[in-house]
Amino acid sequence: MSGSSTSSSIVEECYNELNRLNESNLVELYWIPAHSGYDGNERADILAKKATEIEFCGPEPVLPVSLTCIQSAVNKWEQQKLNQLWLNTNMCRQSKIFLNKVSDFCSSRCITLSRKSLRLLTDIVTGHNLLNSHQTNIGRMSSSLCKCEDDKETSFHYVAVCPRYCETRFKIFGEPILDPEDMITSKNYVTVAGLVFFINATGRFIEEAIVQ
Repeated sequence: MSGSSTSSSIVEECYNELNRLNESNLVELYWIPAHSGYDGNERADILAKKATEIEFCGPEPVLPVSLTCIQSAVNKWEQQKLNQLWLNTNMCRQSKIFLNKVSDFCSSRCITLSRKSLRLLTDIVTGHNLLNSHQTNIGRMSSSLCKCEDDKETSFHYVAVCPRYCETRFKIFGEPILDPEDMITSKNYVTVAGLVFFINATGRFIEEAIVQ
């Protein structure tokens, strides 16, 4: 027997035994219908039924666990630990406005973005950007007030409530003003692609580049 592959240890054991027998014997394999009076097949059925009645002695689980099942359990445990760490940390206040949990969905969308789009998205989500609030915090501006003069120009103000971008916000997100709950990208309301589109459509950072 050659050119075969399997992920089952039982099938592999049978495969190896048949090859071992074939070294000094002529081995031929035939398919036969089940429960049709063939002695060998009937004997195998009897032994299989008896095996199910034997009380198991040994470590659990009795049946082998598939690799897919193990990987799924590990991934679920990892996700829970990461989310627990994310929720318990006192840092990343700005980022938590947009990300309430670790999201594979958001991550998969982010890695498809261009370098420029990913940089702009990261700037907005982290709050470390060219908006007036952050620039004032690092001493590059004297006022954190937005040009609309309603509030500080934070990431939340810029994306969610600034009246200068109500029309753009409505075209992209379907609402002129967004609530904090709407901002969470993992809930698919403000999507990663939609947020990038909004940033580019407002031209806010193009204006800043021209000024500088």
